[in-house]
Amino acid sequence: EDLQSFGAVSINSGNLSSITHPTQAQVEKDLNFKLLLPGHLPPGVDQAMQFSLVDSANGTFTFNAAKARAYLAQTGQGNVSIPPQLDGATFTITLAPGVIINYGKQCQVQSQNVSGSIPGRFSQSRRAGSPAPSGQSQNGNGSTPGTAVLGCSGGKPFYVGEIPSPVIRATGKATLEDLRNFILSLPNLSSSVRLLLQDINLNTGVVPLPIPPQIQTQQVTTHGTQGVLMVDSSLSLGGVIWQTGGIIYMVAGATSDSTQLMNSANSLH
Repeated sequence: EDLQSFGAVSINSGNLSSITHPTQAQVEKDLNFKLLLPGHLPPGVDQAMQFSLVDSANGTFTFNAAKARAYLAQTGQGNVSIPPQLDGATFTITLAPGVIINYGKQCQVQSQNVSGSIPGRFSQSRRAGSPAPSGQSQNGNGSTPGTAVLGCSGGKPFYVGEIPSPVIRATGKATLEDLRNFILSLPNLSSSVRLLLQDINLNTGVVPLPIPPQIQTQQVTTHGTQGVLMVDSSLSLGGVIWQTGGIIYMVAGATSDSTQLMNSANSLH
């Protein structure tokens, strides 16, 4: 729950934040997989789209036994033994770029010149409150006459998410099983984290999907794979989530109509 108490954490993100709301062409260029768009939207959802890129990122965690012992002593868990192979062991997590798509009736675009020094890309420094640049660069210094979509309004909210599955590896002298067993031995570990870790299948990479008790769920099949349909009738919210080809897909919006949600999920192409 706080890895920094047990060692050193280093996280490096990509540079996609220079394009806050990119065009579809920019999204397709930055993704390492084919962008899928729905052919069917639930009633009341309008056609205007806003794209938000999710940065690529990679992180490293290095276990430090001395730091861990100090933390355990401070938190009343000093009797927990630390396996010797964990000291200095390294673990990595890698996340490739993904995208979130927001649908609305109208997506506002304003015009502003943005200049930078990276040919074909965009300046990462902007005035506070100024919109992010979008559109293709018009000249060699990165200047562009257009800016990003600032937001969509109108109609029922609807979202599509396409995120590559995170990849977690043990890269040192200890295994992921060693790390998990140690964390599970901590008496102060919260019950929710304990349950999640116990149910992770390290052989297949399957991770449980935590779902609040008020959400009604059912297993469904979409795009030839198993998924989960989730609805909250009291709030008229719903979504479908599934994974295929190493990509996690989700459609969600302000509707609890299971048929409409499944129609949208099945229509991604």
